Amino acid sequence: SPSDLSFGAIVHLRAQTDFVTNSQSFVNLQKEIGEIVLSEYSKKSEFPSFVINQSELLELKSTADNLSVEEKIATVSSITKEEIKLGECWVSEKKEGYFTLSYTHYNAQLTALLTLKANSKSYSEFSEEELKEIRKLIIHLAGTDSLFLTKEDVTQEWISKESEVLKESMLKKNPSLKNVEQIVEKQIPKRAGEVTFTEQAFILDSSTKMSSILEKFDLTPIWAKKIAL
Repeated sequence: SPSDLSFGAIVHLRAQTDFVTNSQSFVNLQKEIGEIVLSEYSKKSEFPSFVINQSELLELKSTADNLSVEEKIATVSSITKEEIKLGECWVSEKKEGYFTLSYTHYNAQLTALLTLKANSKSYSEFSEEELKEIRKLIIHLAGTDSLFLTKEDVTQEWISKESEVLKESMLKKNPSLKNVEQIVEKQIPKRAGEVTFTEQAFILDSSTKMSSILEKFDLTPIWAKKIAL
């Protein structure tokens, strides 16, 4: 993300071996392409979240050396003697009042973006102490498997499938169980909460819920993306 966190980007590169992906030249290449993407999209005032078109991304050039992304990849590939390809690359939504938190694991095998809407004050108005607490949101997102961002995002398809799984499990344990449909219906909200980001407890402190942090700072989750290799 740029310094104002107005948006974020994920650059996904793939090579044939871990030896290459763990090399400094590969790590530097990812950073360089990320900087090119940030520079390009910082020029735009607003845009939705989307997957970057690979052909367009390969043609983008660095302001530092005027080399394109394609040329930079080819250079590192010639050094490592392995084919290096772009994977799925994303940019988050950029809009007034929005800011995007980012997280990259130390081994670069996991990265995540979380776009939030600040309802009461802008990102720049939060104190360092407040931002430290807000960052718990992206740490949690990166460290857990959330299927949905908010309760409103829970799909009917998921509810139907989960209901069938619960029903089958209950009847397997007790074939004569009565009112199984009603029992399942009561359990679904709890199951949905377990896989929904805003309803989960903080991965490093079960006494803190994601919803409490969002409410405390009057933030609304807008969009999230995580890539784990």
